[in-house]
Amino acid sequence: MAVSGFAMACASSSDIEQVQSDAGYLSQEINSLHASYESLKRDNSLYKADLKKLEDTNKQLFSMLATQAKEISDQFVLVTTQADKIADQTSQINAQMDAIASQSSEITGQARQINIQAQQIVDLQSVLEDQGIQITAQQQTSKTLEGKVNAQDKISGQLKSDLDAQKAADDGLLEKINRLPTTQCSIEESSTDVRSNTFKVTASSGYATSSGTAFFIGNSEFITNEHVVDDIHRILLINDQQNFYATVVATSRSRDLALLKVDDSVSLAATGLTTRTLIDSDTGKKIGVTGYPKGLGDTPSVSYGVISRVFLDDAQNEKLQTDAAISPGSSGGPVFNQCGQVVGVISSKMTGPSVEGIGFAFSSDTLTDFLNDVSSLGLR
Repeated sequence: MAVSGFAMACASSSDIEQVQSDAGYLSQEINSLHASYESLKRDNSLYKADLKKLEDTNKQLFSMLATQAKEISDQFVLVTTQADKIADQTSQINAQMDAIASQSSEITGQARQINIQAQQIVDLQSVLEDQGIQITAQQQTSKTLEGKVNAQDKISGQLKSDLDAQKAADDGLLEKINRLPTTQCSIEESSTDVRSNTFKVTASSGYATSSGTAFFIGNSEFITNEHVVDDIHRILLINDQQNFYATVVATSRSRDLALLKVDDSVSLAATGLTTRTLIDSDTGKKIGVTGYPKGLGDTPSVSYGVISRVFLDDAQNEKLQTDAAISPGSSGGPVFNQCGQVVGVISSKMTGPSVEGIGFAFSSDTLTDFLNDVSSLGLR
């Protein structure tokens, strides 16, 4: 105010008016500036509030972006893993495609073979049809042949009847021939060979000793009676040339037969006797018997007789009866024919005041049955 008064004292009234006018203007400008300031101040407050909102929004956006970035990172890891799996699956698919291509090639090859086989089947069917035609023709031929065969069968039946009749006639003729006297064999001469194959059996059991007769049949085997070696511990075979021990291989009580055997290392001077089947016409023919009556000496004796009869005993074993002299000790000895063939094995004789010349032997057929039974058991 002092300055203003001083200006008013020093200046003119026009100047003062001008100054007052400028002061009024300045006051208006100041008021206008003050109003602008207040407006700016209000705007600044609004800007600050908006800025605060923007900062909060930015923080939320940054948080959301961080979360999304983590999710994107996690998804990237998953995508990478899946990509690896897809790569592996792609590799497997490629391998499977290669395998499928290989199988396809094989299937193509098999299809070619199937086509070839199908053609072969067609060809075979054609061949079979041709063969069917041939078979039909052959069947017709077979029917014709069957008729001829039936006719031949009738002829064959008649021929069989004729052959049976001829066989019966031949058998009758053979029996007549067997009854004819022979000059080829002599029972006296044959007895020498039979005696060389006949051995005395000395059987020991404890302090008891018994004797009988056995004969050699070859292959280190001997035949005697079962009752001669029954329950015997040691068996000695003796003749005027050799002596050795033997063992029992098998026996038959019902046939009163026993098979003995010596060790294969024993060298036998005897040659072995053969057997001959008895026939009905043998009844009445001369036979010889060798043995060791009463066990006397080391040289077998011989006696002669005839076959009195051939029969079956109660056990259905074939036996023969003879009038040749037989004594205890001869049991197990051979009964032989004119050719030195064994036809029986002495087993017993009938004794008594009014009995004479009745001796018995198991036939060669019974001996053969016994040996076959032993063989079937695997004992020879």
